[in-house]
Order: sequence, then C-alpha cells, then structure tokens
Amino acid sequence: MVAHLELEAPFQPEALHDYSVPELLKFALTTNDYWAELALGWLEDGAAPGEMEQALRDASRERHLGQALRHRALRLAKLAAAPDARRAGG
Repeated sequence: MVAHLELEAPFQPEALHDYSVPELLKFALTTNDYWAELALGWLEDGAAPGEMEQALRDASRERHLGQALRHRALRLAKLAAAPDARRAGG
C-alpha cells in the first residue's frame, strides 16, 4: 500500500486523497508502533475522528503496540465517542 507513505507527512485536512483516510488509519493501527504512531498523529491533527472510535478501542487492546501508544489510542477513542466529535466526523 503506497498510501501509507503519506502518513510520514503532516496531516493536511484540505488535501484530496485517492484513498479512504479512515481505512488507511485503521490499517496503520494494526501494523507496528511506527505506523500506529503516525496514524495517531494524524488523528490528533483532526483526521476522521468520529469514524475511528472502534478502531482506536481495538488498537488500545493490541499487545503488539507499546503501552504509551495503547493509552494514546484509548484517549483518542474516548474523544471520538464524545457527542461533539461525532458531529464533526460525520
């Protein structure tokens, strides 16, 4: 997947993508610490927050990810579950 290389650049909300950003982020959260770290960075910068709650909760339970990343994923999942995040994401 070539699109995952875009995760190495800062998230740009105005950018047009020829792939699904939420699907890219979900994939990155299942790989390794490096790509999960970049995906979490994009999410913290505002990429698809409301669509990612379950994927973030799943990532928070992935033992192959470092503890700090799991805690960060859980924090973002809780933010995604907030009513204002659902409005913004969908």
